[in-house]
Amino acid sequence: MRWYGLSCIAIVVVALSQSLVGDNKPVAEKSHEEHAAAQADHKAAHADHGEWELTIRTMRAEHLEALAVLKRLEAEILEHDAELELQLVHVLRHEQEMRAHADEIAAHEASGEGQEHDELEREHHALERAHKELGEALNKSMEHHQQYIREIRELGEKHRHDHD
Repeated sequence: MRWYGLSCIAIVVVALSQSLVGDNKPVAEKSHEEHAAAQADHKAAHADHGEWELTIRTMRAEHLEALAVLKRLEAEILEHDAELELQLVHVLRHEQEMRAHADEIAAHEASGEGQEHDELEREHHALERAHKELGEALNKSMEHHQQYIREIRELGEKHRHDHD
């Protein structure tokens, strides 16, 4: 029994002195290899993090550029809205002029004076030209408006579908 106990102790001592592990490599050598592998993993991860940071910064810069474009677009829409408001003012003035002209025609018919007729006819032709110009300006604004709205809606729909 004593001999058996001493042999077990001897085996343990030999094993510890050689620092054997499951793959028969000394622990120090295995640790060095594992540390080197871990350091390589860390280096690769740091490289990934650097690339990811650049990607994120690039996307954020592109977001800022896109927001700037949207602000310019918003400014153009506001300018167009101001133009529409001015067109409405012109239309309302034109409407007032037409009503005043109609009142003048009615007064002319009631009085029957001939000289007023020529002046009323000139005013009428000027009002017709102004009416035509207002219609053309509104049609141009409407085309511009429809193009903008269509493009904005298409962008909104594309963005919505890209994220669904």
